[in-house]
Amino acid sequence: MFAVRPLRQALLLIGLAAFGAACSRSDPIPEGNPQDSVVEMSRGYWVRGNVAIGAQDRAHWVSSITRNFAPLSIEGTHIEKGVLREYHSCQFLNLGFAGKEVRHVMAEEVMRRTNLYMFSEFFVERVSQLIIRDLLPAGTFRPHGLESSKNRFAVADVFVHGTDRPVHLMLSTNTAVLWNIQAAPDVKISDISIISSKGAAIVNAPEYANIRVLTRYASGCGIKPGRKPDRHWKRVSRATTALQMRLNVDRERRIHSAYNGWFLRNFRQRSEADIVGSQRGAHFLVGTRPTPEARLTYRPVSGNTIKTSRAYEIVLGTPADYCRAVMAAVKKRLDAKTISKAAIDFNRDCKE
Repeated sequence: MFAVRPLRQALLLIGLAAFGAACSRSDPIPEGNPQDSVVEMSRGYWVRGNVAIGAQDRAHWVSSITRNFAPLSIEGTHIEKGVLREYHSCQFLNLGFAGKEVRHVMAEEVMRRTNLYMFSEFFVERVSQLIIRDLLPAGTFRPHGLESSKNRFAVADVFVHGTDRPVHLMLSTNTAVLWNIQAAPDVKISDISIISSKGAAIVNAPEYANIRVLTRYASGCGIKPGRKPDRHWKRVSRATTALQMRLNVDRERRIHSAYNGWFLRNFRQRSEADIVGSQRGAHFLVGTRPTPEARLTYRPVSGNTIKTSRAYEIVLGTPADYCRAVMAAVKKRLDAKTISKAAIDFNRDCKE
């Protein structure tokens, strides 16, 4: 009898050791230079899916920042609609920067798409007018698409590590982004400000953080997040030989100049002063990269609470679910005679 217990203990220890080895292998840090996974594009860099971009466009393997990185899923999430504070002016007010550092993250194109959609009252009105003015004379209307790809949220991870003072995160984008905040235990994020021409959503932000959102009024205020054209942009390098390229660069400079002026008025520093961003990417590192032993434990979207702004309607489901929600809102704006003439079948025309 007594010989069995040490044997069981030995087998248990061997099993635990094997399990620990398997866990360590599940988060391997790739060999090679992550900078090789960064590709030049027309307006910046394309950063591959297993790479995060940090300050001064430095690339880092995602697995060198975090452990237990999980595939994208929003199953089991709870959505709190309309809880983010939406500003109804062109300025953020009473920010208070004493003792804080402002860190700017700009995500232009994020490819990690979810099955979470958004649409605004303005969009519903535009579809309604499209039916009445353009498609009604033809007698048919098919709502396929309805810009579902543009109104579909994508997830951007923001890792924050190694900051000396409380951080005021400034998150900017021109698309629908669900910001997934990954903060180290010793990091304090006091404030999060979000500007977007689309809807704003956030998950895993500290409960104590003061979150502000500027979405609906951003376009009306002439505010569009934009980077300063750089020499590595293909659009810039080719601009010396093509008139159209020069015009494109001039347009980018005007966008950046307006955004930089707004940023300076609100945050007391230039928009490019301490920025992390890419033209196409999904992972961003604010601060310093942790040591392998101190890597952040990844917090997925699934199973956590997504908070959204009240400026947009939110739909969780398939493109057809999104289509039906938009068309239901459109139907409320149209009279029965118009619906009949346009031959709209709200269920049939929204296909899976």
